[in-house]
Amino acid sequence: MISRGAPGGRGGRAGVGHRLGRWATRPQLVAGRLARWLRRHLLGTFAVLGVIAFSLGLIGMYRQFRSEPAMFNWPNIVFFTATLFLADGTVFQDGGRYPLALEIARFLAPVATAVGVADGVSTIFAQRFERFRARHARHHVIVCGTGPTASALVDKLSRSKRVVLVAEDAEREYPDAELPPGLLRVVGDPMEPLVLAKAGVARADVVYGCLPDTSSNLAIALAARRLAADRAEQPLRCVAQVGDLSLIPHLRARRIGFNDDSGFRLDFFAVEVLGARALLNRYPPSWAAPDRGEQPPVVPASLAVLGLSGLGRALVMELARRWLALVGAGGPLLPIAVADSAADEILAALRVREPALARVALTGHNTPNGELPPAVMEADGPNGPPEFVYVCQSDEERALLCGLDAAQVLNGRFGVARTT
Repeated sequence: MISRGAPGGRGGRAGVGHRLGRWATRPQLVAGRLARWLRRHLLGTFAVLGVIAFSLGLIGMYRQFRSEPAMFNWPNIVFFTATLFLADGTVFQDGGRYPLALEIARFLAPVATAVGVADGVSTIFAQRFERFRARHARHHVIVCGTGPTASALVDKLSRSKRVVLVAEDAEREYPDAELPPGLLRVVGDPMEPLVLAKAGVARADVVYGCLPDTSSNLAIALAARRLAADRAEQPLRCVAQVGDLSLIPHLRARRIGFNDDSGFRLDFFAVEVLGARALLNRYPPSWAAPDRGEQPPVVPASLAVLGLSGLGRALVMELARRWLALVGAGGPLLPIAVADSAADEILAALRVREPALARVALTGHNTPNGELPPAVMEADGPNGPPEFVYVCQSDEERALLCGLDAAQVLNGRFGVARTT
């Protein structure tokens, strides 16, 4: 993103109450992290404690039996040292004072045994207990599928809520050593109702369908709807990922027959749309900035979008929707210059699908690699040079080169305040 506007920033300090809350919860956080570390390192802890206890036991038994010639031999020393791990008190039944090493070993050895037993039990029953917790979870979030979108949701939501990941490769995506504290895994096909039932979908708050295929995510929504019947007081919300941006308005308009279901809410999202909204929220044009005036500009500054990838198309449509919401149906046109190798063809399809583009003066430039068109450099045009240049190439290396070239050209001609 290249901007001619003055650099802006976001500031603010956390309130006193927020900082006090963080300090108050710090002991619980430390205890929770320590407990998770111990669960992941039970075998190593058992080995370390066992070696220390056995070594101290050998030293203590050697010193103890050295004063009793009848018992002083290495088989007895090793045998009675091993009995310490079973909490056998035969050596201590006569009472009296014992060597310090033996006193430490008599308590440390049973602890090592307990850790070893805990490791064995956790290995045997961990998956079964995890499935039990997932099936009986309440007010949790279910994420179906793996990949960048699902991983981003899991990493963000598991910090504050219980999350159940449902996927055929859930354990490979999040192995035991890398399992976040708020995540439970259910292995299976999320389109199967039986698998969703194992994730506790009947008591969940939200279900995210993040499979790469749109039809698969709709199948998840249908299965979740059947399993979450009779939830009129607290409807189940299902959010399905859509691969094609053009399908979202049609699916939202039809709701695929869910309008009359009071216990189910269905919505759709595309990663490109979320990215476009985040980009404009962070780098909005002057007319969309939080500190803008009450009246929209009569002649808005022009914008440029380089590349009509999924993000580029979503960005153009999001700009059009925000501009239409600001000026209404009778407001001035927003000039947007678009560069792509097939700009005219893509823009023609966008105009058919998006009514908000009626208030946008779209200018397509069929450039070979989506680079900055020469017409954008005209400073004496009705709108002047672009206020923002958004680089939305699908190829990251090409986007970087295109952005650097555009920044260099604009900086040499008009001056660029910020390049991001």
